[in-house]
Amino acid sequence: MQYTLTVTDDAVLGVMGQIDVQSMMAGMTCRRATRGLVCLDRRTGKEKWVVRPGQLAEPLKQLELNGTPLVVNDSVFITGHSTAGVQFQDCYLLCFDLDGHFRFATYVCSANSSATIFDGDLGTPARMFALAYSSGRVFVLSNLGALAAVDAFDGKIVWLNLYPHQTNNEMVRQFGFRGGWGRMPSQPTTTGPGRPAR
Repeated sequence: MQYTLTVTDDAVLGVMGQIDVQSMMAGMTCRRATRGLVCLDRRTGKEKWVVRPGQLAEPLKQLELNGTPLVVNDSVFITGHSTAGVQFQDCYLLCFDLDGHFRFATYVCSANSSATIFDGDLGTPARMFALAYSSGRVFVLSNLGALAAVDAFDGKIVWLNLYPHQTNNEMVRQFGFRGGWGRMPSQPTTTGPGRPAR
């Protein structure tokens, strides 16, 4: 889902240079200069425009654009997350016109991202932001514990719902790695046949 493209009648849009978890774990990174929202001509494949976070004003310069662009009429929506913080991650909704000109950015939420290495635990940032549109609103699933409905015309938050956000290193556990320099959760000690120690 996070690496799909958006196709319109005359354009193909996508985010280039999104960080891949397996590549990151292997020590490979994508140069920041190559990352950004790209629009190609659908017929010729030629680049029409590119938006890179470094071209935007602070604090948007520090964002990583990610997910699948959402095109509604003459607007292109994309999510971005901060990369400058040590323990926390911010989620934004950004809007551009079909020529790549900036329209607005809406701050959605912040949360502990488990994206740091402490005590041997490696976590990964929540990059699977999802967008949907209905009745003049863009719905942003942050994967940081917030779901927001944002007005598609002016960027104002219409409503924001919070949900529990798991911050333990999900990806590390999912792939079977042990956190904390090989530390396993403490197991009950037994004394005698099947009796736990007291």
